[in-house]
Amino acid sequence: MEMPVLAGEARMTVADGQDTAESRIRLAASTGELVDLHRSGEDHFLDARLWAHGHAGHEIPAELIIELLTGSRPTAAPASRAIRLCGAVITGSLNLEAVTLASPLLLERCQFTEPVVLDDAVAPKLSLRGCHVPGLSAKGLRTMGSLVLDQEFTSTAGVDLKGARIGGQLLLNHARISQPPDLDAAVAAGTYMWALTADGITVEESLLARGMSADGQVRFPLAHVKGELDMSGVDINGSATNMYANPDGIALLAIHLTVGGDVRLGGANVRGQMYLRGASIGGQLVLDRARLASPGSATLMAHHMTVGQDMSCCEGFTSEGEISLSAARIDGHLTFNGATLSNPGHRALAAEWATIGKSLVFRDGFTVEGEIALAAAQIGGQLIFLGASLSNPGGTALSADRIDIGQSLAFSDGSTAAGEMSMRGARITGHALFKGGRLSNPGGTALDAQSITVGTLFRFRESFAAQGQVSLEAAKIGGPLVFDGVTLSNPGGSALNLTGAVTGALSLCPTAPPSGAVELTYARTGGYTDDPETWPQTLHLRGFTYDILENSKVSVRERLRWLALHPGGYTPQIYDQLAACYRGAGHDDAARRVAIAKQRHRRNALSPLSWLWYITVGYGYRTWLAAVWLAVLTIAGTLAFSSAHSHHLLMPAQHAPTFHPLIYTLDTLLPVIDFGQKSAWTPTGWALPWSWSLTAAGWLLTTAAVAALTGIFKRD
Repeated sequence: MEMPVLAGEARMTVADGQDTAESRIRLAASTGELVDLHRSGEDHFLDARLWAHGHAGHEIPAELIIELLTGSRPTAAPASRAIRLCGAVITGSLNLEAVTLASPLLLERCQFTEPVVLDDAVAPKLSLRGCHVPGLSAKGLRTMGSLVLDQEFTSTAGVDLKGARIGGQLLLNHARISQPPDLDAAVAAGTYMWALTADGITVEESLLARGMSADGQVRFPLAHVKGELDMSGVDINGSATNMYANPDGIALLAIHLTVGGDVRLGGANVRGQMYLRGASIGGQLVLDRARLASPGSATLMAHHMTVGQDMSCCEGFTSEGEISLSAARIDGHLTFNGATLSNPGHRALAAEWATIGKSLVFRDGFTVEGEIALAAAQIGGQLIFLGASLSNPGGTALSADRIDIGQSLAFSDGSTAAGEMSMRGARITGHALFKGGRLSNPGGTALDAQSITVGTLFRFRESFAAQGQVSLEAAKIGGPLVFDGVTLSNPGGSALNLTGAVTGALSLCPTAPPSGAVELTYARTGGYTDDPETWPQTLHLRGFTYDILENSKVSVRERLRWLALHPGGYTPQIYDQLAACYRGAGHDDAARRVAIAKQRHRRNALSPLSWLWYITVGYGYRTWLAAVWLAVLTIAGTLAFSSAHSHHLLMPAQHAPTFHPLIYTLDTLLPVIDFGQKSAWTPTGWALPWSWSLTAAGWLLTTAAVAALTGIFKRD
């Protein structure tokens, strides 16, 4: 069965005889016909062991190919249209350095006994499809068409394409390239240090290297590919095997690479570091299903990289080491759906100062061990964590200080974070939602969102739980800030810190009282909603201001108990604020009760006798109480003196007025009025203490009433 190397092409087979093979090749070159030197019936690669020992009828001297390509043959010989050869063992050195090839060289499944040299050569088209070479040097090569090194092309001593310019495509699909087996000797000779060297290469169309295998470093620094760069399924082992070969363990070096279309590394297996620093990619960067491993260092270094569309690291993408996208620019989405990042105790993903035109998404079972660093990043769309797991216990799980999010933030659908989430100074134009997630940093801060700015709603809801402090100190929320059905726990410390926060509305309705204090010091809100069943044991209210109390079912008595949760002794402002809120809502009686409670608290703190002013005139808010007491004492005195008149009231004068119990009581009780009864009748026995008591009570009631009416008692 013949091997269909190039569909539609004529095939010339040669069974035996070197002279016959050479003559056939010469003849076929003039017509561009393919010469297939495989044995009859074979449709596979020749075994390398047969090539190593030579194979009768298959050996072709390199000089013959050079002769046909350069035209250095008898003038009577016809000009070559193309050299098409399959299954040959090419002996000697195929050295075409600085040669302009007169015709295309299209070899397939050929074995070379010595390295191929194409430095500074110029060729219409070159193909070494499926060939085995002990090294290929093509520095400065120029081709008008494609360079084909695919379909099991194998080089055991590297491929050097530094500075080459390929007029068509560069094809490396399923190529197998490795560094020289004797690296020291190669370094001494000044050749072949890397598996694939393509520094500064220019490819006019696409570079396709699907399924390529490289044992050693692959280099594309300053390369320019005008089409797409497809390296899907590549296997690159950049582990250092020699100090000269790869001391930094770099697998793919592509700094300042420029690609007009997509860059595809889906399903790639890369052991060692990938450098895309300063790369410019016009289309997408696809890393789905890729496996990157560089423990203790970076798997992907892409500082200042630019991607014109999306960057996708999904569908089982894994990274063992750090992914660095610092100051990168991605105009589309950046997605890590279903990805696994691992760099415990260190940064697993670093994208500080990065710019993402659309959304940054972590979902569908995304898992990270180590820190996600997004400080000062700019995200045009959303930052989404859905079903994601962040883990960096004892450290920072998410560092997103000063991040700028153009739309919204979501941490939902069972997402978890072990370690601190830091979003100090973050800015979110839309809303922020923590729904059903869990943050855990016991004894520390679970969420540090100090000075965060949220344009609309900031909501924690549906079984959201935090172990450790949730801090929104000095936050500015354009709409409501809601804690609805959540669990907050930080025993011995502050469970929720809203010190200095400003919100459109505030709702604190957790599932149970927070385990830890709640700080509302100097916070400001429009409407305030809470539930007495979930009030914390300690609630800091100094300077807390609100316009409306939304929960009208909370009585004034309960609200005064709410004020009592504030520690630190008498704080007049918290009473004034509550009274002002009631007064603004038209509840003057409730405001008055709060004011009285304030004075009672104040005077209890200042004087142990303040209760007298409370029961007599209500600290000036209830002056009518003095009249009530006066009436009660008048009735009591009248009854007492009526009973005492016959035995305990003496008349010292002969012409004293007739005794009247009521008038005598008023004369005793009112200090500034003299009806003549008290001076005419002298109490004795048990009537005497009654007389003294009424006189003292009268002075007290009169003094309190006058003080209240004249403003001597300061209510505030």
